[in-house]
Order: sequence, then C-alpha cells, then structure tokens
Amino acid sequence: MLIDVKGADGKARRIMTDPGSYSIEQHDRVAHADIVLITHEHGDHFHIESLKAFLKRCPTASVFSNDTVGEMLAKEGIEHHIMKHGDAIDHKGVHIEAVGEKHALLHRSIPQSSNVGFFLEGKLFFPGDAFTDPKRSVDVLALPATGPWMKISEPIDYALH
Repeated sequence: MLIDVKGADGKARRIMTDPGSYSIEQHDRVAHADIVLITHEHGDHFHIESLKAFLKRCPTASVFSNDTVGEMLAKEGIEHHIMKHGDAIDHKGVHIEAVGEKHALLHRSIPQSSNVGFFLEGKLFFPGDAFTDPKRSVDVLALPATGPWMKISEPIDYALH
C-alpha cells in the first residue's frame, strides 16, 4: 500500500507499507517513497530482495519495523529504526506511532510472531496481520481482510468494533 500524506512541514510524503512477496511487481514500480513501514517478517509482508532493490532506487527512504525484522535488516546491513508498542516519532514531518506486539493467532500450536502496527498522523491505522485494539478512534483502517489464518467474521468484527 502507498500512502501519501502532507507532513507537518507542509511537504508531501509517501509511505510504502509491507513490501512483500505478493506485491513484488507493484512495489518494484515505486520510484519514490520517504518511509517504508514493515509490520512483520512473513514473506507476504517482507521480501528482502525487493526492499534492497527499492532502497537502491530510493536510498533516502527510512525503514521502520519491529525487532524481529530489525534483526534481519541488520544482518543485511540495512539501516532501519525499530519501533515497539507505545513508541512514537515524528519523522520527515510524519507522526508515526507503534501499536501492538503480536501477529493474530495462526493456530494454538504455533507461537505468535511479532507484529507492530502503525498509526499515522493520528488518522490511519495499519495493523499488519493483527487485530490490535488501538484504544482510540480510527478515521481510516487498513484492515487485514484475507489470509489463510483468518475467518471472514474476524475482520468484520474488528472493523465493527
């Protein structure tokens, strides 16, 4: 997903979310983004080769993610910022808050992976693959709507909550 916002400095900023394996063709065409947000390490949300190619095209982009993805980025020598639940930062004129800690349950026998959602400019909430309650009003919800781990009733209930 690409999100265009007007930063606090009045400048237009572009944010790219979760450059994963299902959207390689789309994000390979992105010529510019100021910020990249990665919610978690699953391949449909994080494809390292595509991210490397993007950062070659746009070396001034800043990458934000959770600690698990951060470890992977560090091994590749990719500069990044780790955000944990409750963290907030103003970066390039954009207010970013980290909300949540865990991916939605896949199965009770599988440990939950880390997943951090991002609340942007106090309006748009992008939870990744989680149903985290942001504990505030949400103007725009980038809702996880499909996945092999969910029933359709889950995103509907989440959106109605």
